[in-house]
Amino acid sequence: MRRVLRSDRRTSGGTRAAAVLAAAALVVAACGGDDDTADVTPAVTEAPATDDTDTVDDTIDDTDTDTPTDTDTPTDTDVSDEPVADEGPQQGGELVVGTLFDSFGFDPVKIVGGIADGTLSGAVFESLMTYDEDANIVPWLAASLDTDDFQTWTFGLRPGVVFSDGTPLDAEAVKYNLERHQDISLLSRGILNALNMEEITVVDETTLEVRLRFPWPAFPETLVGPLGVVGSPTALEADPEAFNRNPVGAGPYLVTEWIPGDHITLDRNPDYYGADEGRPYLDRINLRLVLDTQTRQASVQSGELHLAQSTNGAEVVFADERGMVGFPVDGPGITIEMNTEVPPFDDVRIRRAALQALDREAIFTVVFEGAGQYPPNNFLLDNDSEFSAHEEIDYPAHDPDTAAALVAEYEAENGPVSFTWQCHTQPDLVNMSQVVQQMWSQAGMDVTIEIVDQQTLVGNIFQRNYQIACFGAVGQEDPDLAFYGTLHSASPTNTVGYSNPAVDEALDIGRQSADADERYDAYLVVQQALADDVPLFKAATSPWGWFGRDEVGGMFTLRNGIFDTSEVYLRN
Repeated sequence: MRRVLRSDRRTSGGTRAAAVLAAAALVVAACGGDDDTADVTPAVTEAPATDDTDTVDDTIDDTDTDTPTDTDTPTDTDVSDEPVADEGPQQGGELVVGTLFDSFGFDPVKIVGGIADGTLSGAVFESLMTYDEDANIVPWLAASLDTDDFQTWTFGLRPGVVFSDGTPLDAEAVKYNLERHQDISLLSRGILNALNMEEITVVDETTLEVRLRFPWPAFPETLVGPLGVVGSPTALEADPEAFNRNPVGAGPYLVTEWIPGDHITLDRNPDYYGADEGRPYLDRINLRLVLDTQTRQASVQSGELHLAQSTNGAEVVFADERGMVGFPVDGPGITIEMNTEVPPFDDVRIRRAALQALDREAIFTVVFEGAGQYPPNNFLLDNDSEFSAHEEIDYPAHDPDTAAALVAEYEAENGPVSFTWQCHTQPDLVNMSQVVQQMWSQAGMDVTIEIVDQQTLVGNIFQRNYQIACFGAVGQEDPDLAFYGTLHSASPTNTVGYSNPAVDEALDIGRQSADADERYDAYLVVQQALADDVPLFKAATSPWGWFGRDEVGGMFTLRNGIFDTSEVYLRN
């Protein structure tokens, strides 16, 4: 089988959905709480302190006013009812964007990708591959990617492309970056995938050949993320620490200012390879860190922001009801991850109890306001994926009596079930934290809530410095990328500490096989283990994305929650 991927510019567009379901009384009661809890919005810094947390007592005070949710609407609005005419891409202007994440650093090995910093890294670097609007994997910075056997892949690079310091972006530069991702001492976010490359050969200036350790159909999708980010070898060799703050890429924009915890300013790159086509269209992008939901919404409505990031489905899906435009990406949502190496979640009975005690339909209906999909895609794959086995496997259903019985059985042997739940400051997730606390308490579990900023939460989860926590889940096209990193016992990104030899074997087969039937059978084993062992589960499947004013043109959200900054412009 020959697989050929060729570069092609994408067209713009967006999708909207709307869903309104009835409320559940228990969730409404739990969502009423201390307003101070919901308004926790610590500034994100380069190295957030791990003790900047708020501990919420396990008793819910529902006598106060309701915690504001992500869809509370400010009363003052300057949004016009008249749509702005679109005359096509226009040059100039400054786009002001409210984001949820500060940069983790610009060294390619520190890039996280996706909704965290994928849009930012795309603006500065572009990745070798990306998604198109139909979630197909296509070249971005690269020109093509070919294979005959899924083991040897040939990159075609764009001729004449240079980094912003004048260094050629040629096959040697890409080789340098791919090998740098393999350096264990640098702890690249892409190292798990980078180590699967056995040999990297420069054929000529615009051709690079990569031989993998085994046939790997998912390889192109790994280049959408951190592994596909390449920086100037000249600048990286000279001073990697300086590069981390002042990057040198080949993307459409240059970093001209970064004030950690406040904003990042990007200015147009005059040497961008798309300049002959007029891209990027904007002169400047100002990325402001705006963690407070109310502030984001009010700022977009007043025109202070053109665009804002959101991980709350209702805020994006129902943006049109507030005179704004939503740009959702379907498929992701919120997972609940359990550290299977520490009590009480080292016991499958408590993991199953944690799942079965939750009324996830009520959580979806009220906390997430029916924006998204119910039932959730329990197996981390889209339900319409050719590898999804959701119709074949009986997944544990909501059953509070069974949950209570499992807790009682565990307590008879080990004593009380007590644990700390970690989640972050987004108001709907603070609400969800109070809801799950109450549902778990009714099953006999003693739960303390710890609310931290998003970057601290991500760090704690990857270091397994938690018992149970909320986490974001981005859909992947290939099941290898959905499962392997999180569930294989040898994976450094196995955030739940899960170990199952049968699952390891199935993951290895699924990763290396090019036969669809063999891969389906392998991933059936994995999905059955998710139902049996419950190392993590989906709390809700709800879109993420962006919302903004309709004068923003050329805007669409890709599968990984980012947008192509080179395509965006301001109408009129």
